Amino acid sequence: MSTYRGPTKRFDELLHGLHRIAAEVQQLKGFQGAYVLAGRSSGKLVTLTFWDTPENARASGEDGDKIRTQIAMESGQSIEDVEIYEVWLRLGSVF
Repeated sequence: MSTYRGPTKRFDELLHGLHRIAAEVQQLKGFQGAYVLAGRSSGKLVTLTFWDTPENARASGEDGDKIRTQIAMESGQSIEDVEIYEVWLRLGSVF
């Protein structure tokens, strides 16, 4: 989970950047899917990525760092936090 914060007027730039790098992210080993959650009133944006194993989630770190930094710089956002969580419960159809 990556958390960004910045000017909401530039969220569209951030979203465009995320679309642009989507194919690259999807090629990372073990990638399963992603969500992007935007709080337009707070200026906060969260990306949730899903991986087949915790090991592959951790292994994506260096590539993920480069991608996050590039996207944040291009859209005037700052990266507040990057964390790895395990999914313990899923309700409904996610993907």
